[in-house]
Amino acid sequence: MSAPQDAGLSIDDDDSLGRPPSPPPSICNEPPKVPAAGTGATASAGEDESKQPQQQEERPWDCLFTNNARWSKNEEGQQTVNEYVILEELGKGSYGRVYLCERRVGDGVATPWRRFAMKVMSKPRLRRLSEYVNVPAGGMRKVTAEEKMRQEIEVMRHLYHRSVVLLFEVLEEQDGWEDGQEGRVCMVQEYMEGGPTMTFDDESGLFKRPDGGGSGTKAGGGGGAGAGSFYSEDEAKPLFRDLLQGLLYLHGKNIVHRDVKPDNLLIFENGTLRICDFGCARYVKIVRRQPSKSKDANGSEAMGRCQGEDQQQPQHHAGQQQHQRQGEAAIEQDEEEEEGLTGSVGTYTFHSPESVMGDGKTYSGRAADAWAAACTLYCWTFGCLPFHDPSLERVFEKIKGQEVDVGKAVSPDLASLLRGMLCKDPLQRIGLQAALEHPWMRGVPDPPPPAGFIPKSS
Repeated sequence: MSAPQDAGLSIDDDDSLGRPPSPPPSICNEPPKVPAAGTGATASAGEDESKQPQQQEERPWDCLFTNNARWSKNEEGQQTVNEYVILEELGKGSYGRVYLCERRVGDGVATPWRRFAMKVMSKPRLRRLSEYVNVPAGGMRKVTAEEKMRQEIEVMRHLYHRSVVLLFEVLEEQDGWEDGQEGRVCMVQEYMEGGPTMTFDDESGLFKRPDGGGSGTKAGGGGGAGAGSFYSEDEAKPLFRDLLQGLLYLHGKNIVHRDVKPDNLLIFENGTLRICDFGCARYVKIVRRQPSKSKDANGSEAMGRCQGEDQQQPQHHAGQQQHQRQGEAAIEQDEEEEEGLTGSVGTYTFHSPESVMGDGKTYSGRAADAWAAACTLYCWTFGCLPFHDPSLERVFEKIKGQEVDVGKAVSPDLASLLRGMLCKDPLQRIGLQAALEHPWMRGVPDPPPPAGFIPKSS
């Protein structure tokens, strides 16, 4: 499901909403691990903490957990869940339906009612849906959709950043709610009225902007030329800035997203971007190691040139190539070691080369997120995938062996950034922090000021 799936309130200026000290056992068996008040975002692995984006001070946050969801109808005949009034259906997917709702607390005048997106899922259906996944110790195990849903809640519950969709409340209905059936779970999240940055058209193999902007033909590599739609470079820069900062925030919390794509990046009412859909996300363990002596006197490492990089780059590109830091995406191996992932989840056309090798080796989830972010930037600016083919096997062969084709339709700076972030070698790939500092990202305007947020009592 695209935008409506994970679209609620703005996390702009207040975190004084009431929330219980811990969730009920049916949602999570562990007490909430609320970060200490006043702490800033943790530096991502391999990144200088002083260089972390300071867009928003981290605040303690835990979403509301309500274990007695009550479904009924109001005097106007509208469906309600506790204080939420369901207004319309936004979309549906394999796990449930998404509704636009309004939280009606008070008279709606002194404290205006706020709109949210509510994802409603049936627990019996979630328990019937399952798949087999790799386990770190080897082998595979069966995982139900209910387990995945609860893992998504556990990942999202403490996230509080202007580039990440906020999970505001989880309402769970008790089992056996009516007609002998079991209850429902509702995830109440920010409503992103701008929808997804792009949606994919299966028939044409192209991406299109929901607003219809940027229509035309643009020569690109993997998806070929097509009459899709795309963003201009000036339009894509602030979106990419928001994406990079959101991923750095997640990686700083040892969370890898694993399904970054245009459909999972939503537009807030002020034009900023939010990362959504954490169904594939997971925590990774980070082990600190003593720095080695392999670095030069300035603490930088010599970086090899990625395959396909233009040997006649402008001088400032060559200079940047020499000091590009691995960032948290490429895990500076001599300082931090990231728990490796096996297998691949998410959308296969955004998988990184190392994740589709099929050799059983582990890989960095952070480096894979950086690759997917670059694929997303390519989709935004070309309107097509960098590596695409009707055959899944040929798509993987292209991802592993075909260099990205940036043509001549984009600026040299953007071409350099795409080649660097779509480097096949994850240890040579440009990381997220280095991407933020890339020449193409210079002059990106500051994000608009937060919209006024009026909290409601719980």
